[in-house]
Amino acid sequence: MNLKIIFFTLLMTSNFVFSQEKVTETNEKEALNVTPTEETENGKIENGVYTCHRFDWKIKIPMNYEITDAKKIEELQKKGGLKQRSPHLIGFEVDKRNTFSATFESLEGSSIKSFEEHKNFMIKLLNDTYSNIETLKFELSSTDMKIGKYDFYKVQTRLYDPKTGELLLTQDLYNSFINNNLFSVNINFNNPNIGRLLTDNFISSLSN
Repeated sequence: MNLKIIFFTLLMTSNFVFSQEKVTETNEKEALNVTPTEETENGKIENGVYTCHRFDWKIKIPMNYEITDAKKIEELQKKGGLKQRSPHLIGFEVDKRNTFSATFESLEGSSIKSFEEHKNFMIKLLNDTYSNIETLKFELSSTDMKIGKYDFYKVQTRLYDPKTGELLLTQDLYNSFINNNLFSVNINFNNPNIGRLLTDNFISSLSN
């Protein structure tokens, strides 16, 4: 199981915490954008909706959100020393600190078999790694939840400026085992309104 890729994505996102780019204010009730048709082996985008080919899942793409370029993800992985290609499904963003991404990866051959074991491993991985970053203070929490018909665990990491205590970024990681695959969703935000929009949009995509 390629846990390196999941964690690499989280760390790459946290690297944008200290940038000075302007954050776009987003209305929680925004309409959905009509996106040109795009299709890959994992899914397709049509009329502002992503339809997954790997399992029964559709998610709306909020208006004015930029679709994440899968080629850019592969380039970042190469720079980070990751040789295996990410099982990327869909990603979209307002800016580099307010993003949504989803992956779907086979669990075949994994040494971690149970859902609980995977959750404990991920919590330890995040806790151990962020503990070694002196330029960040963090808080980590986890919860089990059911979204639609699927069991998820959620790990939330809140990153702070260690000097001022200012909350810089919130990272919500949702993981579920689906048909012997790991379905993973990563939501990052420093704008609470955007965070609610992305979270509600994801939950509703599995609740219909």
